[in-house]
Amino acid sequence: MNKKVSLTILGSCSGTEPMPGRHHASWAMDYDGRLYWFDAGESCSHTAHVAGMDLPSKVLLAFDGMSMAL
Repeated sequence: MNKKVSLTILGSCSGTEPMPGRHHASWAMDYDGRLYWFDAGESCSHTAHVAGMDLPSKVLLAFDGMSMAL
């Protein structure tokens, strides 16, 4: 049962302020030929599109304390 897994960081900026050249934290996981996006916001889809990634099989969303406070 050897399944191939790869992770792609789509954004690594967390916090409340934008950072030049960095998008909010999000990542993609390719597991056995299926693509999953985690914390998939606008910057995630933009970065994936620019990188030529396929559309995901599943999108998983998570909310942190700051987004719940808005």
